[in-house]
Amino acid sequence: MIHDACPIIHALRKVEVAKKIHIRTFGCQMNVHDSERMLGAMLGLGWEATDEAADADLIVVNTCSVREKAYHKVRSALGALKPLSDPRRVRRPIIVVAGCVARQEGERWLDHCPHIDIVLGPDAVSRLATHVGTVMDGGPPVVDVAFDEGRARDFLTGPGRATGPTAYVTVMKGCSHHCTFCIVPSVRGPMRHRPSVDIIHEVQCMVDDGAREITLLGQTVNAWCEPGSSPDEGRDFAWLLGRLDRVAGLARLRYTSPHPIYVTDALVMAHASLASLCEHVHLPVQSGSDRILRRMGRRHDRDHYLRVTDALRDTRPGFCLSTDLIVGFPGETSGDHSMTLDLVERVGFDTFFSFMYSERPGTPAVKLVDDVEPEVKRTRLHELHALGDRLTAARYSADVGRVVQVLVEGESRSGGGQLSGRTRTNRIVNFHPSGLAPTPGDLVEVTLTDAMPHCLLGES
Repeated sequence: MIHDACPIIHALRKVEVAKKIHIRTFGCQMNVHDSERMLGAMLGLGWEATDEAADADLIVVNTCSVREKAYHKVRSALGALKPLSDPRRVRRPIIVVAGCVARQEGERWLDHCPHIDIVLGPDAVSRLATHVGTVMDGGPPVVDVAFDEGRARDFLTGPGRATGPTAYVTVMKGCSHHCTFCIVPSVRGPMRHRPSVDIIHEVQCMVDDGAREITLLGQTVNAWCEPGSSPDEGRDFAWLLGRLDRVAGLARLRYTSPHPIYVTDALVMAHASLASLCEHVHLPVQSGSDRILRRMGRRHDRDHYLRVTDALRDTRPGFCLSTDLIVGFPGETSGDHSMTLDLVERVGFDTFFSFMYSERPGTPAVKLVDDVEPEVKRTRLHELHALGDRLTAARYSADVGRVVQVLVEGESRSGGGQLSGRTRTNRIVNFHPSGLAPTPGDLVEVTLTDAMPHCLLGES
């Protein structure tokens, strides 16, 4: 729910025709979160959301540059908006490119797409309204892609309000690890950590607004530590989880995406002891080969990853893991690929996201000349997907007949009175309620009756 910022804004809505904003988002959950905050800020100023770009007075394309495919999708999407900028149109929208690709290309966007009015880096999304005002007043195109300083106010990009049973809270941003394939440090900046008092306050506000589940966000989220504190004080990520576990009304707590090297003994113990902390972690590994991990600059090896995942699985029955994998990194041999397949089977991931390696401009891996042939990449990706499908089917089928707790998120896509939600292990469950239908945010006991490729079916 978005609340009025003040009575004056409410009055302005009564006397002015509201303008419309359309946002299209590419990429990860952090981009989705940034889009929600930009939308929330503009709604708070009297704007209205629209699903149709042609009806909008303001169009924001929030971008991702982690993978080449996403980058080209963004270029295509922005190109498709050019007809809307025709000066002969009665309604010529302000067009904004935001996010990682905005930072990556900077002023070059004004050459690529002259119809763009604002180029907004990830750290500048809080200034969207200011720049829109400048353009509306007849000002020139705006390019704002600088990194912020990581001050407390730099983490807030709009009203911190929940709009449903699940919500997201940023605890840190940026990354300082410089994996050789990754462009994130270049487009998101170095690691900066948000004060715990602000995180706890925002989580409490979200819960007070009706959120039952909170996901903490950060590029290397479990690297968080209290700004200005010393290691001896122990104010690390596990400590933060302990504080958030005390928030009244919080039913579930998650985080994404952690780095294996920051999975400490204290974090493992948090999973064993904190009631709200869910039995699921998405822990990117990228490869099962130590040789490739070294080329990637990942700072963990295969054995370390296996020790960490074993420790997490031992915390609670039914603990689930998911991961990210890159296929065909430069120099990857069939033996390296076999090591990845073996690790996937050894860990027994619930699900995983896998991608063929593609060059990202400015990353060290671009200089590696021994790239893998595209056809070999496709074959290896197919083998990985086939293994993943088999593992997921086996794990989902093993759950049929069990009773699980589901957080209701809303109606399923199938309709017909079927509802959808997630288990604590992050599995999607579509179910038919018996009797009075629960509402979004309710926690219900569901008996699982069947397993589908990407979800479970059940009855409450």
